[in-house]
Amino acid sequence: MRISELPNAPTWLKEAKTFNADVNIVDGVVIWLDGTWLDGSWHGGIWRDGTWITGSWRNGTWHRGRWHSGTWYGGSWLNGTWRDGTWHSGTWYGGRWQGGTMFIGECKVDQFRVYTGLYKYPVMVYLFTNGSRWVRMDDLLYSLEELERIGVRNSNLTEFPDDKSAKSEERVRAFEFARTAVLSLTPTEEADVLE
Repeated sequence: MRISELPNAPTWLKEAKTFNADVNIVDGVVIWLDGTWLDGSWHGGIWRDGTWITGSWRNGTWHRGRWHSGTWYGGSWLNGTWRDGTWHSGTWYGGRWQGGTMFIGECKVDQFRVYTGLYKYPVMVYLFTNGSRWVRMDDLLYSLEELERIGVRNSNLTEFPDDKSAKSEERVRAFEFARTAVLSLTPTEEADVLE
């Protein structure tokens, strides 16, 4: 449905510059089905498919499509192709990262990898431009140094008690994989590696 035909479309959606937009609103949630987002500020909802040219993304779930440029401020990226832009926060589950800049907090990411199927959650590993190495498990983000200090078995006792259960041991194996993966990342030439 065209944006102009939507009853109760949010102001941010009506003010966006779009082309051939096919959008729905279900139970108050904006669902972008297809089309081209030329510019504007996205404020939550579900992106099913389409092309994002530029603008700012402020929460929501991206299922697939092509991202050309812009700034991402939170939400979940499930699949698609990221070509350029700046990522400030959110959860990357999969897809193709082809260029751009990623920040976690104030730290610039030099390289990252996402692994799925190791246990219940995706595992993400990061090498920052300052040389520090980080691991995200169960939506908890730890420096490799901190995770090794407290021990993976003690890092999320609420959901994964250290009880030698199958799910606990599976998470330990996922961490061992993540540890090897993050240590194998080598800084790019642009990175400011700590000595």
